[in-house]
Amino acid sequence: MGSIVAGVARLSGRALLALLLASPVCGEVHAVFIPPGESLPCVSRSEALFITHLYIAAIDVERHSPSWIVYKVSRGDFNENHMERHWRTHFPQSLEAADYKKSGYQIGHLYAVASVDALRHAYEVNYTDVCAPMRPKLNGDYFAKYEQLIRDLADQYGEVYVMVRCLWRKPMPRLPNADEPHEIPSHFLVRISYGDTVAERTFANE
Repeated sequence: MGSIVAGVARLSGRALLALLLASPVCGEVHAVFIPPGESLPCVSRSEALFITHLYIAAIDVERHSPSWIVYKVSRGDFNENHMERHWRTHFPQSLEAADYKKSGYQIGHLYAVASVDALRHAYEVNYTDVCAPMRPKLNGDYFAKYEQLIRDLADQYGEVYVMVRCLWRKPMPRLPNADEPHEIPSHFLVRISYGDTVAERTFANE
């Protein structure tokens, strides 16, 4: 299968898509997106590792959903430019923007646009591969307030490491316009690390 670390070194200005379907991989990539001394979550046979300039994510190609994403929010990454959302999709198994129409869900960023709009590669958070269907109340209220908290902490501490996991604890209504089988997360777990503090919170997709 080869070394994931070698794949990171070959990024060369473009997103690297590394399909890791041969065997599970745990913690082989140690990048700026995770706290010092920690490792990435495992990547299973059904997941593909997605590496960009801004984050590392695991995409579940069977559920057609991100499994997790890790990234770092730093002071100076955001400036309230309100970047436009030009959706892109890399993996053919990922849900596309058109799939969300008349579904009762919104395209939920697992990496907030408002947390990265000052950076050159901010467009990478608009890949639908690292977004998930969220109910409007969650996306526009609870999740948005927590994202603001992360930015406030980044201003105070200089940087915040973030991991967001999708959880499937109960069946959720699917997107009626999606032509591929998919599963929608019922919950989202957000883990943040800043200073000497580690905190977790779980959000229900409702």
